[in-house]
Amino acid sequence: MIVRSGQYRRWGVAGVVAVFTGAVMLAWVLRLLNSSTYGGVSTIDEMISRQTDVPAPEITADVRVSQTFVASDNDLTEVQIFVGTYARVNTIPLVFTLSAGDGPVLRTIQADPATIYDNAFHPFIFDPIPDSRGRAYAVTISSPQARPGNAFTAWLGNCDCYAEGVVSIDGKPRQDQELALRVDYQHSGVVVWKELVNRMSQYKPGILKGLGLVLLAFVSTVFALAALGAVVLSAGPAKGGQGRPAWLAVSVVVAVAIVLLTHAYSGI
Repeated sequence: MIVRSGQYRRWGVAGVVAVFTGAVMLAWVLRLLNSSTYGGVSTIDEMISRQTDVPAPEITADVRVSQTFVASDNDLTEVQIFVGTYARVNTIPLVFTLSAGDGPVLRTIQADPATIYDNAFHPFIFDPIPDSRGRAYAVTISSPQARPGNAFTAWLGNCDCYAEGVVSIDGKPRQDQELALRVDYQHSGVVVWKELVNRMSQYKPGILKGLGLVLLAFVSTVFALAALGAVVLSAGPAKGGQGRPAWLAVSVVVAVAIVLLTHAYSGI
C-alpha cells in the first residue's frame, strides 16, 4: 500500500509538470496562430509596411494609389490594405487590381463598401498564384465612380521601409512613403507548422516578456526539479522492477521540454 501511494505521488508530480508545460506551449502556439503573422492554419502573412502616418488623398475617379512589391513565396493569395472611411458611410465600391509589375492585370476585385471598416486592414482574396516567388507585382486601388465626400482612402507610412517596392499616386512615385500593406501566401498545414516552429523564438506573448518570462522560467524550473527529485529520491522499483522505465521516460520528456522552453524564451 505504501509503495502504491508513493507511485501515485511520483506520477502526480510528473502529471503536474507535463500539464503545466503543455499548457504553456499550447497557449503560446494559439497566441501565435491568432496573431497578425498567421492568417490561419493554411496562410502565412508577410508585412510589407505597417506604418500609418498619413492618409492618401480621397480615392476618387481622379486618384489611384499603387504599391509595388516582390513576392517572397509561391501561392500568393491575398493582399490586405489599410484603408480609411473618414469616419463616414461611403457607398461607392473600391476596385483592387493586381498586376505583374508593369505587365497585365492578373486579378481584379471589387470591394463592397459595406464591408470596408475605418482604419483597418481590408482583405482582397483571390485564387493563388502558384509561381509567385521572386516576381514583382503592383497592387492598385481605385474607385472610378467615387466623388469627394463619398470615397475611401488608404494609409501611408512616412518611411522608405520597403526597399523592394515603391508607392505611387496617380503614377507619380513617392520615394519617402509606403502603402500600409501586407500579403498572404497559401500553404499546406505541414509547411505552416514548420514555419510556426521556426518563428516561435521570435514572437512571444506580451505577458511572457520581461518579469513574466523570468517568473515562468523560475516556476518551470521548480516543477522540473520537483519531478526529477521525485525520481532520484523516492523511485523504488515496483513489483518485479516494473514502472521505473516509464517513470524515467516521463522525466526525460519533462527535462527536454524545459530545455526547449528555455532556449526558445532566451534573448528577451
